[in-house]
Amino acid sequence: MPRSEYSYDTAVNLIVELNDIYNPSWIYCDRGSGEYQIERLHIIGEERPATGLKNKVKGWQFKNTIEIIDPVTKEVSKEPLKPFMVNQLAIAFERERIILSPFDEVLHKQLIDYQVERISQSGVPIYTKENEHFVDALGLAYLAFVLEFESLTKTIKKPEYITAIKQMSVKLGEGRLNLAFHEIETPLNSETKKVLNYDPTELPGDRPTWVKVAPNYRKKGPGGGNWGSRNISRDRHFSRSLW
Repeated sequence: MPRSEYSYDTAVNLIVELNDIYNPSWIYCDRGSGEYQIERLHIIGEERPATGLKNKVKGWQFKNTIEIIDPVTKEVSKEPLKPFMVNQLAIAFERERIILSPFDEVLHKQLIDYQVERISQSGVPIYTKENEHFVDALGLAYLAFVLEFESLTKTIKKPEYITAIKQMSVKLGEGRLNLAFHEIETPLNSETKKVLNYDPTELPGDRPTWVKVAPNYRKKGPGGGNWGSRNISRDRHFSRSLW
């Protein structure tokens, strides 16, 4: 859009007009100089839901990063947005997947002059900052195809997830559930409760953990006595009783 007194509003009105004519699936905008336009287009989309501008208009900041998922390893890597956009556009030209108007001399001149001026300390290329608006607009338009219609560009591939359903005769958690019901139904005496309701801050040996059992817990052995403390029977044999 040519610079004028109301260039921002003029650009918004032109986008609304072009949207009514062509009804595009997505509209990608540069947030660096178009934050007002994005907000205004979203407001128009709320006032006129038939335009779809509230959902189809997406803002992008060239200084930010974009998350790319490796389709094999499923790992997510963050790539600088503008170098990624420029590389995708360069691949499209190399594969001859873009047709431009032969009468658009301005875009042709900007594409020829577009280059990397320098590399930053972090390894990110810094591109031409003069007479590059047509190239940025073309790059954003093609970025929409790359991210929204990956089957057309075939430069990135989203990972595919398959859900497999298998029937099992064993019910998961059934054994633990039965054990929980058994513990609820089993009466607990006061000594057992002391052992179960332990204090996790206590050190080993702070209190005894023996539980008193009924006298008939074990049967008598063949010698006539119970296992436990020792005593001497009449025939001078040792026997044991419960302790």
